Amino acid sequence: MTKRTPTPAAAAPATDAATAADTPAAPIVAEQVVEPAAPAQEPAAPIAAEETPEAAASEGNDQNAERIAARVLIAFNGHEPNDVVELTEDELIAHREQVDPSPAAVEYARSLRA
Repeated sequence: MTKRTPTPAAAAPATDAATAADTPAAPIVAEQVVEPAAPAQEPAAPIAAEETPEAAASEGNDQNAERIAARVLIAFNGHEPNDVVELTEDELIAHREQVDPSPAAVEYARSLRA
């Protein structure tokens, strides 16, 4: 059996060593992706813990909004974890990562305060 040695498919043209050394390499530029900045949001208004329906009705702009009880998971606006707050649907969406509106969570938080 005869051993075969691989040969290149096409030979590169011979270059003069001095010419190759004098020519600077092309700079490598990474593609930059610039995302637009998010618009600044106004700070959320403080929400009172355990608001009564009378207090919600006296606020004016939220008087017709349905309030939803939610357990605070992460402290915000002066509320501590396991507080129960009454939020409008918009406020609930704004604080969705900080509160849990499920009835079981609200019941549990209230049992801790008893």
